[in-house]
Amino acid sequence: MSKQFALDKPLIEASYLTAPNFFRYRSILRYFYQQHQRMKYWMVREEVYEKLKEIDGFEDYTLEQCQQDLDTLVGWKNLIAGQDARKVQTIEEFKNRRFRYQLTPYTIEIERLMIKLESTSGVGGSLEANLFERI
Repeated sequence: MSKQFALDKPLIEASYLTAPNFFRYRSILRYFYQQHQRMKYWMVREEVYEKLKEIDGFEDYTLEQCQQDLDTLVGWKNLIAGQDARKVQTIEEFKNRRFRYQLTPYTIEIERLMIKLESTSGVGGSLEANLFERI
């Protein structure tokens, strides 16, 4: 018996493409995808925030907004959050959870498709009769 996709359920992983703050979400996930391509799979909030501050339109962006955006993307299943315990030296630091984030497989494929669509210019077909004759 083959597994079928549930066509009656929304694809929440694609919510970031049309959400009100899509520019922020797409910028975050594109940066994650670029880093994923460089085999850097996990990133912390501060690293994402510093990169976004370099992009036009993020001049007034705050660390709190970045955290909210990351939380939203985790909720939409675009990112996986894991506790970063690498530099924890005290119980207090452990309690103030610091998270690392990673792209989900669905989001990797969505970003790969988005890059492909962005590089496509117009329709790839042609109606010229002589091209058909050459085939």
